[in-house]
Amino acid sequence: MTKLNKVFVCGAGGQTGLQVVHYLSKHTDKFEIHAGIYQAKRQAHQERLQPYPVQLHETDAMDRHGLIKAMQGMDAVFIVPAATERVEEKIEQGRNYVEAAKQAQVPMVILLSMAGTGGSSVAGTGTGATTVWHEQFQQLEHCVQEAQLPAWCILRAAFYMDNLLLYRQQLREGVLPLPVGPNGKFAPLDVMDVGIAVKSLLMEIDKHAGKVYE
Repeated sequence: MTKLNKVFVCGAGGQTGLQVVHYLSKHTDKFEIHAGIYQAKRQAHQERLQPYPVQLHETDAMDRHGLIKAMQGMDAVFIVPAATERVEEKIEQGRNYVEAAKQAQVPMVILLSMAGTGGSSVAGTGTGATTVWHEQFQQLEHCVQEAQLPAWCILRAAFYMDNLLLYRQQLREGVLPLPVGPNGKFAPLDVMDVGIAVKSLLMEIDKHAGKVYE
């Protein structure tokens, strides 16, 4: 019998995590999916994940020991940083995920980051990003890169087109408050593109160790 790769998806009931679960579930001959769900959103996340062949783990991103226990025996962990405006909390939660994966001796950690982080060119600007969001993700990237993990990979995603409606009032006023430069050109993603990309990375884990994709 072929050994299944055990993949722990942090925030599996959220916008991005759910798409990762969706595409991994198309390959049950290769993956055993472990879905981390937030205790505070237990019911909603359980309902979203009900159609998928997953093992659920109730987690608290501030409880590092609980995360270590949940990640024991995993072959890979996919980290989705918390969608919170509280910067210090977001960074601490990200560090907890990374350190938990390290302590659990997970062979591969994949971090979802943001396009333009680390001084790379932002679509439409030709320059590196300096927004507060990019600074947060840069801290999380450094955490992953300096944690002495067995292997890691960073996936820098662009703006989700699915989120455009969040800016509907600004759009009515003729403004889109995103770091896209004066010419306004950028290439947004559908969140399902991230699910497909993560699935592809996990299909050939060894090829992507130490890589940053944008």
